[in-house]
Amino acid sequence: MLPRLIVVDREARRLDLYRWKKIKRRYIRTFTCLVTVGKLGAETPHGLYFVQGKSPTPDWKVPRSKDYSEDQWGKVYKYGEPGNPFDGGFISLAGSETGIGLHGTSFDPQIGTASSHGCVRMRTPDLLKIYAQCGVGTPVYLH
Repeated sequence: MLPRLIVVDREARRLDLYRWKKIKRRYIRTFTCLVTVGKLGAETPHGLYFVQGKSPTPDWKVPRSKDYSEDQWGKVYKYGEPGNPFDGGFISLAGSETGIGLHGTSFDPQIGTASSHGCVRMRTPDLLKIYAQCGVGTPVYLH
């Protein structure tokens, strides 16, 4: 697989996927999509991260957030269970202290806003395109 680079512009709420072109010796943007980033108090961090792992059927753990009652915090929903917001897979990022990553969602009217708990959320068809083109070690720059 040729080298890839994922760049997330948190302000524009846009993800760009780049591929290295040997002939021109530079990265060429090959895909762009709209994403949701972390809301106030749960901002998506900035910095350079790397794909640590990929899961096609991720479980979801309820985060410590005022959006959920304390008795829900830490509850785990298996992939496909009602209550699990993940769809299409999860791409985890190495170096993230909060366990954020990139994931799909089947229906989200808030795509393009700052409303997640820190993850970069996108429509499932968009995630599947990214998922197929990145591997462990792919750099992910969040700015």
